[in-house]
Amino acid sequence: MSKKKKEVSDTPEKWNTADAARVFDMLGDPTRLAIVEQLAADPTNVTDLCAALELKQPNLSHHLGLLRNSGLVESTRTDRTVVYAIRPDGFKAATDFLAGL
Repeated sequence: MSKKKKEVSDTPEKWNTADAARVFDMLGDPTRLAIVEQLAADPTNVTDLCAALELKQPNLSHHLGLLRNSGLVESTRTDRTVVYAIRPDGFKAATDFLAGL
């Protein structure tokens, strides 16, 4: 007996495959995945991220900008330091999608 494929109409309304695909696209890059992994452990500033990941600042800033614009990372400014952290709700579409598989 063959498995029946799950039809789009069978998926919960909370699933938004376009949003889930956006998250997976952002995490598909090894550099961005390493940044997310580092930020999941502890919110960090650019200088410390550059040192921890052995990246040059322009390269790191590019990837942080993509992650921030996609809603996966947020930044907070204190004086002259910008600290980056994970936005847990930014991963909701992907976690909801995976939970429903």
